Amino acid sequence: MISLLKSRTYFAVVAVSIAFGVLYYAAAATAQDTSGKESAAPTKQTVKETGKKGNAGNDQNIKSDSDKNNPDKKVEPTPQKSGKKSRGLGPYPCSLQIDNHSPWLVRIYVDGYYRGTVNSYGDLIGITGNGTTTTYWVAVFDNGTTTTWGPHVFNCGAGSSYSWGLY
Repeated sequence: MISLLKSRTYFAVVAVSIAFGVLYYAAAATAQDTSGKESAAPTKQTVKETGKKGNAGNDQNIKSDSDKNNPDKKVEPTPQKSGKKSRGLGPYPCSLQIDNHSPWLVRIYVDGYYRGTVNSYGDLIGITGNGTTTTYWVAVFDNGTTTTWGPHVFNCGAGSSYSWGLY
C-alpha cells in the first residue's frame, strides 16, 4: 500500500513538472516586450542567392562605403559590450554568416553601412543587434560593373542565426 502511494505521488510530481515546463516554454515563446510586439523563438535560416549584374555608381542600398574611422564620431558599443538594450528585444545579438561561393571579393553591407569584405570562396561571420535588418552584398569589378546580392530585409531575432550562400 505504501509503495503504491509513493509511486502515485512520484508520477503526479513528474506530470506536474512536465506541465509547468510546457507552460513555461509556451510563455517564453510568446513573451512580449514593452512595445507590445511578440518575440519569436530563435531562428536558423539559410538562403542561397545568385548575383545580379549591374554598373558601379550611385547605389541606393549603400549609405556608407567607407571603412575609415572618424576620430570625431562617437561610436556606441554593441549591446553585449555595453550592457544596454539592443535595437530589438533585449541585449541579445543576431548572428550573420556569409558563405561566398563566387570567385570574387564581395563587400558586405548591414543596414546600408560597409562592414567588411569576404574573400572569394570564403566565409564571414558577424553579429548585429536584433530587430529589422537589411543585408546587401556587392562585388565591384575594375571595368566599372558590379554583381549584387540582395537587399534582404528581415527580422533578425534575438539569438537567431542567418546564413547566406552567394553564388
